Amino acid sequence: MIRIGCSGWSYPEWAPSFYPSRNTNFLRYYVRKFSTVEINTTFYADPSPKSVMSWINSAAERKDFLFSVKMPGAISHELLLSDLETAINRAVNFENSLLSGIAAHGKLGACLIQLPPSAGKSGISAILRFVSSLASKRFRYVVEPRNMELIHDRMFISDLVAQGVGYVITDSPVSALENISSATYLRLHGRNREGWTAHLDKSSRYDYDYSGSELGRIAELISEMSPWSGDVFVYFNNHPHGNAPRNAHDLQIMLGLGKDPQSTLF
Repeated sequence: MIRIGCSGWSYPEWAPSFYPSRNTNFLRYYVRKFSTVEINTTFYADPSPKSVMSWINSAAERKDFLFSVKMPGAISHELLLSDLETAINRAVNFENSLLSGIAAHGKLGACLIQLPPSAGKSGISAILRFVSSLASKRFRYVVEPRNMELIHDRMFISDLVAQGVGYVITDSPVSALENISSATYLRLHGRNREGWTAHLDKSSRYDYDYSGSELGRIAELISEMSPWSGDVFVYFNNHPHGNAPRNAHDLQIMLGLGKDPQSTLF
């Protein structure tokens, strides 16, 4: 199954281009349009149980809706390469405290492990040991390398797959969409090279509106992705000006998903 959505939903600036108004229940409205969303706030802080239940309740009317969750940066960026044992213990706690709760309601998509840019070939042993300690048979995990030594490294990808872990491909000014058939998770940041390298406000790097021809090519590539995990996840992170939900909607149409998120190319 191909699932298309956005990286987050709580953007008041998406009204009225996407949300009818700023008084709209954003998530409840979003759930009617897409089959999944990527939660990035978990990278920075643990959500309260009340917040998690609010998410689940807002998506209750749609049984097929899934939340993908980003692993805390304290684990992936601060501990994984410096204190592996603590990273493993913290990850197991994250599984028990958050992932298991969302999974119990049938709403868990994937857990995104974004590696720090410093994680290159020298960190492969630690990375593989880390993922081998996770409950990958119970939860769907995907790994996003950000070091060019690991991006599209076929051996590294094979090692991840052997552990039952998926691979993430990103589309940005510094990472072209190549060898996408090996991935099960795609993050689309946009191609705003000037904003990406200018070091202005953080959101400016994601200020990009994919053209119809660019989305068409992305649709072709997505059709080549291997759904060995049962789902292919695609998230737009070009959130400024409501570009993300607009592009996500257009891509759904191009892939023939229309209003039925359970449609599939496979």
